[in-house]
Amino acid sequence: MNEGPSALTAPVILRTAATEYSRAGSYPITITTGIDRNYNITTVAGVLRVTEKPKDIVKAWASSRNTLQVNVTVMERQKASIMLFSTSGQRVYHEYISLDNRNNTFQLNVSNIPTGMYILQVLGDKIKLTQNVAIN
Repeated sequence: MNEGPSALTAPVILRTAATEYSRAGSYPITITTGIDRNYNITTVAGVLRVTEKPKDIVKAWASSRNTLQVNVTVMERQKASIMLFSTSGQRVYHEYISLDNRNNTFQLNVSNIPTGMYILQVLGDKIKLTQNVAIN
């Protein structure tokens, strides 16, 4: 017999305590067995595993006086810009980049930028990441 859900005289119902706001963890799934006049329905307990969504991140540091090392981790491929701003808001560096999903590494030539504190910004189609960096 080729029957669908409409053949059930009582539906199968799945329940869990997890919601869209639940913390990461494991949540049991309870099952209320449906009833069908032509079949015996057997259920198997299940577990819903909620994991944290990976985050887009930027990490940057001066690997030498002339080089700023920038690691960007993103979950989606996209076009972006890497920019450096002085603490007064003046843009002192700008470069267009392509980001692959996951890890991306860039070395910025900062030899012509005076030593001091700067704000690094990676701005893409789907991200805006910032970090304070020191050039010394």
